[in-house]
Amino acid sequence: MSGEKGNSLITWSDRITVEDLTTAEQEILREMSRLMHRFTLLLLFLFLTGCSGNPSDTGQIKMSRVAPGDAVHAFEAYNRGVALRKNQKEQAIREFSTALQFDPTLDIAIYNRALTHMELLHDTEALSDLSRLKKLHSEYAERLEHLMMDLMPALHCDQGQRALAAKDFSKAIDKFTAALLYVPDDPKILELRAGAYRQKGDAAKAKADQDKAAAARTRGVESIILGPK
Repeated sequence: MSGEKGNSLITWSDRITVEDLTTAEQEILREMSRLMHRFTLLLLFLFLTGCSGNPSDTGQIKMSRVAPGDAVHAFEAYNRGVALRKNQKEQAIREFSTALQFDPTLDIAIYNRALTHMELLHDTEALSDLSRLKKLHSEYAERLEHLMMDLMPALHCDQGQRALAAKDFSKAIDKFTAALLYVPDDPKILELRAGAYRQKGDAAKAKADQDKAAAARTRGVESIILGPK
């Protein structure tokens, strides 16, 4: 190769390789590389928060008011939760919770945590997350509520009826009670629970449920359960 360097301001003798650096200088370069990686993640996060469109399980993240560093940590934990959700649901819940420690307003993390709770039949926790989304006036609140009301009461009620048929009255009561967390005035589910209480020998609770079911029917409340009223 000829010795001609062209018009470059840096001659070949000026070029520095990693081997020419001290250990401290190499560590500084590595730290700068890590910082640039975090900065790239932050830019990606800010880009995603500016995107518009319909909400999806992982698609839209609202702009956060927390410090940029906390926003990056929240985003990282949220992504770990999404990756774990299919096969390690409990760990996914912990990662979503970690994300919310860094950014309590990250509604997509609340939404995904609620979905994971629903998959594990953690009704109280899922409903708590729904309440949290409503307080944030999140667009995910309505979507989550529709999913809950479409799926959870019917699922619990079906399991309760199976337990009732198997004469497992305690389990039937637990399942009907879980269904009533979502639809507390459903007359058919109240009557089913009343029957389970009656079979178990608790006449007072059976009567209370039967009376509440009658009052709900008087008000015109319809049951989500198909079949004769």
